[in-house]
Amino acid sequence: MIGQTVSHFEILERLGQGGMGVVYKARDLKLDRLVALKFLPMHLGAEEAARQRFTREARTASALDHTNVCTVYEIGEAEDGRTFIAMAFCDGETLSARIGRGPLPVEEAVNIASQVARGLAEAHGHGIVHRDIKPGNVAITSDGSVKILDFGIATLAGATRLTNDKDSTSGTVNYMAPEQVRGDSVDQRTDLWSLGVMIFEMVVGRPPFKGEHAQAVIFSILNDDPGAIVRKSGMPREIEPVVERALSKDPSRRYRNAGEMLTALSAVGEGESPTMSMRVPSGAEDRDRPAGRRFRTRPSAVLVMAAVGAIGLLSAWALWRFRLKSSGSKAGSASVSVAVLPFRYRGSDQYRYLGEGMVNLLSAKLDHAGELRTIDPRAVMGLAARESALDPAQGRSIAERLHADRFVLGNIVEIGGKLQMDAALYSSDGGPDPSVAANATGDVTKAFDLVDQLAIGLLADAGRE
Repeated sequence: MIGQTVSHFEILERLGQGGMGVVYKARDLKLDRLVALKFLPMHLGAEEAARQRFTREARTASALDHTNVCTVYEIGEAEDGRTFIAMAFCDGETLSARIGRGPLPVEEAVNIASQVARGLAEAHGHGIVHRDIKPGNVAITSDGSVKILDFGIATLAGATRLTNDKDSTSGTVNYMAPEQVRGDSVDQRTDLWSLGVMIFEMVVGRPPFKGEHAQAVIFSILNDDPGAIVRKSGMPREIEPVVERALSKDPSRRYRNAGEMLTALSAVGEGESPTMSMRVPSGAEDRDRPAGRRFRTRPSAVLVMAAVGAIGLLSAWALWRFRLKSSGSKAGSASVSVAVLPFRYRGSDQYRYLGEGMVNLLSAKLDHAGELRTIDPRAVMGLAARESALDPAQGRSIAERLHADRFVLGNIVEIGGKLQMDAALYSSDGGPDPSVAANATGDVTKAFDLVDQLAIGLLADAGRE
C-alpha cells in the first residue's frame, strides 16, 4: 500500500501489525500533517452492533483532549470495506519495546504509570473504559510523554481475544482482569487491574500471570493469589502495596478510580524524586515535563523553581521551630505517633480521591518531623475507609485502635476548580477541640503545594503542645 492514497491520506511507511490491525505512517493531505493509520481486520467489523458501538466510542475518544491520550482525528472506511482510524503520529516507541530491553527503575516505572493513570482518569471521566491496557497500547514519545493508544478498539474485538490462541498468548490475555476472562461486566477498575499488571512487568521484567497457553494464563489470573505473586517477585517494597491492591480479584477492593491510584503512585515517588509529586489529572498541570528533560529551565520554570525553593525553606523553618520547641524533652524519649485520617470532601466527583489521598500525602510530610512518627496509611485506611465523614469522637476511637498518640482530621471543599483545605491535630486522650489547626487555599492544579502548606502550618505550631 506504500504510495497509495486512502481517502485523503497518503500511505508512507508500514509501521507494524498486530491482532488489532496493520498500522501505517501516512500524511494527511488536507492538513499536511503526519498521522498513524490503523486498518482493522475485516472480521472485527462483522457484527453490526459491535461496529456501531466501536464507532460511537471511538468518536467519543476523538473528543478527548489530553496529553496522555493519543488523539483520534478521524474514523473512516477504505474502498475494500476495512475500517481505519487516523491518529496522531507518535515519534517514539511502545512500552513493550522499552520493557524488552530489561526491567525499568522504580522511578521511571512510576512516572510512566502516573501518566497512564492521568490519561485513564480523563477517559473514565467521559465514560470511556479502554478494556485493553497493555504495553503494546502505550507509546512513549521521543520527548518522554506517554500516550494511551486504541481507545474503543477492544470493544470491537469482543470475544475474539479469547478464541485466537496465538494472539492471546502474545499479550492481551496477560493483562485481562478476572471479570473480563469470566465474561462479566467491566468498568474503570478493569483498566486499573491492567495498569497494575503493567507496573509489575515494568519493574520485574515479566507479567505476573504466566503460562505457555492462553488457558494456563487465564487459570493463573482466576486462581493464583496476586499478593503472594507480588511479594515473591523481588519487587521493591515501596511499590508493592500499589500493585497488590490494583491486582485484587474483587474489583471492589481495587482503587475506585484512576485518580485514587495516581495518588498512591505519587506517594511512592514522593521519597524518590520531585518529578513524582502529585498532579491532579486534568488541566494544564497534566502537561508536565517528560522524564529525562526535567532540568531544562525556561523563564516560567525559573519562577516555579523559586516557588518550590520558598516552600522548602518554609518547611525547613517549620521543622527547625518544631524541633527547637521539643528540645526540652529528654534525649531518647519515645516518639509521638500520629494517624492522618481521611479528609471529608465536598465538591465535584472528579477530585473526590483527594479525601483519601491526604492519608498518604500528609503522612509523608509529617513523618520524622521532630519526634513525630506517622501510622502506616494502609493500617489507617483499613479502619477508616468505610467511614463517610469522621468527627473528633470517631477519629479518637480509630486513633486509639491504632495506638496513635495524635490524629489529624481535615476537610477539603472544591468549588469551581478552587480548593479550601483545613486540617486539625487532636490528642487521642484529650477533649473535642484540636490543639493545632492549619488551612490552605488555592487552585486545584496546585493541590500538592497546598498539602505542603498544611504540613507547614501544623508543624509550625505543634511545639505548643
